This record gives sequence, structure tokens and C-alpha cells, in this order.
Amino acid sequence: MDRLTDKEKQELLDFAYSSELREDFRQMEERRNQYIKRSFTADNYIEFLNFTNAVINHKRKSFRKIKGDNFKI
Repeated sequence: MDRLTDKEKQELLDFAYSSELREDFRQMEERRNQYIKRSFTADNYIEFLNFTNAVINHKRKSFRKIKGDNFKI
């Protein structure tokens, strides 16, 4: 495994001290607990993925609606 560069180490330290990142993870934990308590649909799953992608800064991909009512993940 390669060693981290000084820049990479600093980036990790910045993430560790980021109150915004901690708040994002707190919200994810809160929402995770909400989803565990109820059954969720494909739309709920897509909403979760979009939120997670926003946290990790991925672009949202276009999505076409999936028809049906019996989904297994």
C-alpha cells in the first residue's frame, strides 16, 4: 500500500474537522433509522442514493421511473 502524501494527510485532517461533514453524516444516520422503521419503495431508495451522492459530491444521473410495485434489492 502506498503512503499518503502530505496533501492527502491534510485533506483527511480537514475532513475530520469539518462540521459540515459531521452534520451530513448525522443526517444520514437519522434518515437511516427512519428507513429501517418502515418499508420503503424504489423511490425511497433513489432518494437515499441521491442524498448520499450529494454528500460525496457525485453528479446526479438522469433517472427514468421504474414501473411496478414488487422490488427486491
